[in-house]
Amino acid sequence: MSTRSVAHASRAAHAIATTAPSLPLAPATPGHRATLALMTAERRPTNVVLDAYVLDTLMPDLVGHDGRPSALLVYVYLWHQAAVRRAPTTVASLRQIAEGTGLSKRTVQAAVRHLMRRRLLGVHRERPTAVPRYEPLRPWKRRPR
Repeated sequence: MSTRSVAHASRAAHAIATTAPSLPLAPATPGHRATLALMTAERRPTNVVLDAYVLDTLMPDLVGHDGRPSALLVYVYLWHQAAVRRAPTTVASLRQIAEGTGLSKRTVQAAVRHLMRRRLLGVHRERPTAVPRYEPLRPWKRRPR
C-alpha cells in the first residue's frame, strides 16, 4: 500500500468514525462478530473476523476521539495475524507490521505505544533486543472467575 493510499485510508477511516455517532448503529451484543474485508500487501482479498465491539466502539474511539487511525490498523493487523496462526499471540517485527499495514515504522512504533497505553495490546520480549510477541487484548470481554 502506498503512502498516498494509506493517507486516503486514514482520512476515510477518520470520516467514518467522526460521522459514526450520527449513523443509526445497533449496539454490539456480547459474542457478536463482524467481518472486515481487507486487501493484503500481496494484493489478495481477505476477511478478518473481529468482535463487533472493535468496529462499533473501538474504531470511533481510536480514530475519532484519539485521532489515531494507525492504531486501529495495527490492532486489526495483529489480531488477524494471531487468528491466522490460531493463537492468542503473534511474533512480528516493527518492519513486518509496517510492511503489512502500509504504515511507516515510526508510525507503527507510535501506534504500538498508544495501544499499550490503552491496554489493548500486550507486548512480551524474551530479551530487550528480541522480536516482540504481541497479544491483542480484548478488555471488553469478561474473563471467567
